[in-house]
Order: sequence, then structure tokens, then C-alpha cells
Amino acid sequence: MQVVRNIDDIKTGKGSVLTVGTFDGVHLGHAEIFRLVKSIADENDYSSLVLTFDPHPRTVVSKDYKLSLINTFNEKIELMSEFGIDYLVVINFTREFAEQSSEEFIKNFLVDKLSLKHFVIGHD
Repeated sequence: MQVVRNIDDIKTGKGSVLTVGTFDGVHLGHAEIFRLVKSIADENDYSSLVLTFDPHPRTVVSKDYKLSLINTFNEKIELMSEFGIDYLVVINFTREFAEQSSEEFIKNFLVDKLSLKHFVIGHD
């Protein structure tokens, strides 16, 4: 798994299968999502991607929130690498990033930059 902090460094080829989340810990639910991302990508000859944020979004948008993580960022990377995902995309989460609309994020990042073909999400 290649850890990428500059989205322009990703070569998605024909397209990508992606999941997005803060992934404060890698638990069984996340593992199932990562397996599904990898499976769909392999079946369609797409790149498999996990997109996450650093720092954790709550530390940026809610200064009074007491953050408690299951895994450190480095532990999270190590655990995610076991699923055969091609790229872990780490977005620098800033106040400016948070202020964009969901439509802008989807178009500018997911579709235009990552050639999104399939989007896998959990229940929340």
C-alpha cells in the first residue's frame, strides 16, 4: 500500500474504488469495507483506495472535543496495509478544506482527481 499525501501522485488508470473515513481504529467493520473495496477493484481492474484525514477532522472543527482514538495514525497505516489496498490517500484536514461543499469535494477530489467508479461506505 502506497501512502500518498499529494493526490496528484496517484495513478488510478481506468478508475478507482474508494472508501472514505476517519478510521479512528481498524475494526471488523472497517476490515469488511477494505475487503470489499479490494474485491471490486480487482474484479474491474481499478485501483483500490482508502481516503482518510490528518489531523482528525474533529480536532479542526470542534476545538473543545476530547478526541480518543483506538489506533495511532501509524498503527492505522500498518493495519490497513494488510488488506492489499493500492493507495492510502491522506488529506490534510484544514478549516478551508472543511468549508467546501460536499458537491465540491465529490467533484474536485473523488471524480476529477481519483477517477472514482465505485464508492463503498459503511452504515454511518
